[in-house]
Amino acid sequence: MPSRATMATTVTALEKPFTMKPYPIYRRTDREFVDIESPCLSTVLSGTPKQVSALIPNAENGLFSRFIFYFMNVRPVWKNVFASQTDNGLDDYFEALCNEFYELYKVFMQDEPRQFYLTADQQEQFNQFFGQIQEKYLNLQGLDYMATIRRLGLIAFRISMIFSALWIMETSDTSKKLIREERDFQAALSMVKVLVKHSSKVFYELPEDVKPVQRKNRKEKYQQSLPKVFNRQKYLQVAKALCIPDKTAEGYITEFQKKGTNPPREARPLLEPHSSGFSGNSGFQGRLSPLGFPTAILRKRQ
Repeated sequence: MPSRATMATTVTALEKPFTMKPYPIYRRTDREFVDIESPCLSTVLSGTPKQVSALIPNAENGLFSRFIFYFMNVRPVWKNVFASQTDNGLDDYFEALCNEFYELYKVFMQDEPRQFYLTADQQEQFNQFFGQIQEKYLNLQGLDYMATIRRLGLIAFRISMIFSALWIMETSDTSKKLIREERDFQAALSMVKVLVKHSSKVFYELPEDVKPVQRKNRKEKYQQSLPKVFNRQKYLQVAKALCIPDKTAEGYITEFQKKGTNPPREARPLLEPHSSGFSGNSGFQGRLSPLGFPTAILRKRQ
């Protein structure tokens, strides 16, 4: 199991390239410091749903929304492992593809940067499309899923940009300003319609982030255990249940009355002071007011 420091470094290394933010690397062995100004990284991972949580424990660290997911159901059917009769294996096939696209890469690197644009109509479709998706999944998955929707918008733009770039291999278009073909734009949106569903499924199966429970001190426990209306006998009874001495409880009650601070989380009615003066053996009576928490009112017996 990798250490927390290793996981934090891995997560950062995967997050930065998504928006091409500078990524500094420091190697202790050779005391080497490298600052990658515009990192580019493509990552393809496969595994089981439970393995996702090992890399992405929850959706709040930002890494989840930077990936696109595709969930495949297992088909319990035996496949014929001898079905492929090709002379060349997959390694040769992909090497040929790499050589083909490397030529396109060299064309891009030799020329000035190209800019890709959406038409005004495509921009309107884009905003309407993702606005509807965001509204739908905010209701289904909550605010934690919003980052995924918004980054899928950027991913859709990049996918359509890749489609447009691939046409250059056939058209040899050397324009520096390229307008998206409608078919490429619609193909990217169609892909997102599927990908957002798969991301939602994986998101749903992530373990819930358990928030640490804040420990309450004795005074807070005592304050929140008091009923809305109580007398001296009652507040001493509550104190006894919490193993709080009578004198300490009386001190708490007096402090609640004087300071009127530290209300509990749930709004409790504040006791309204409506009389003055008290002694150690005086009667105690509580009365409600709408300001937020219980305090004490001590008044002399008539």
